[in-house]
Amino acid sequence: MAGKVLKMNNMRKINNSAIMNKSAGNPATTHTHNRYHQLKMKNLKLIFTLSLICYSVIGFSQIGQLIENKALKFTIEQEKDTIEFIIVDTLLEEKKPIFLWCQGSLPVPLFCEIENYGYYFFGGGVSNFDYAQIANDYHLVIISMPKTPILAKKENLNNSYQYIPNPNEPRKFSTAYIKAN
Repeated sequence: MAGKVLKMNNMRKINNSAIMNKSAGNPATTHTHNRYHQLKMKNLKLIFTLSLICYSVIGFSQIGQLIENKALKFTIEQEKDTIEFIIVDTLLEEKKPIFLWCQGSLPVPLFCEIENYGYYFFGGGVSNFDYAQIANDYHLVIISMPKTPILAKKENLNNSYQYIPNPNEPRKFSTAYIKAN
């Protein structure tokens, strides 16, 4: 008899919960309704974020300027400064990790004009290594020194291939470069 009473009580609980689920003020129904709207909002946020990323890539991305068939030049312009960098590659279709090369402290351009040669790739010192092998496995990114052009004509280079704005003063770096460093 006790087993039948227990079953009856459980049946009443089940029936009562079923009745409460149909009622508007049921916490279970409200929870399900809220969960549905939370998921809907998450999906809308995700769609909005992905749309924004796609728009920014399409609208603001750059096509790098090819230099000497060795590297692509990019520029990031800010209100008070401009950052120029190259990626040592001619195509950026393959996904690879980034190898960020940090050059020394002197204003050595990444490409220097050499007499009877054209522009020689110094790459901030990376040319001392097998940079082509590095570029096989990584996107080799080299940031130009502040206030130093990526390409420099031979008349704007001193004997150490450092950028000088005035050829008549081969030991004087630009004031902007000195301030930036």
